[in-house]
Amino acid sequence: MLLTSYFLAALAIALAWPTPLALSKAKWTARAPVQAVLLWQAIALGGGLSMIGSMLVWGLAPLGDDLISALHGGWLLLTGAQMFRIPGWCTCSL
Repeated sequence: MLLTSYFLAALAIALAWPTPLALSKAKWTARAPVQAVLLWQAIALGGGLSMIGSMLVWGLAPLGDDLISALHGGWLLLTGAQMFRIPGWCTCSL
């Protein structure tokens, strides 16, 4: 899951810096302003979601091997319903 987190962070950086610079230098944006604004908003939405997703996946990585099991482990940790495991340690109860 850490590799996914790093990929999402790299995608967020790519969508935050070089992509808007390339779009601002494009010549077609004056001819199609509606499409340019839609593309600009899609880039911003993708960058924001990948930034939030990278932090979420990075933070949940110790709780499971994939996103679903990590969310389940986080829920169990918050509710205190069952035991949780720490990689390299024994199973601990709350």
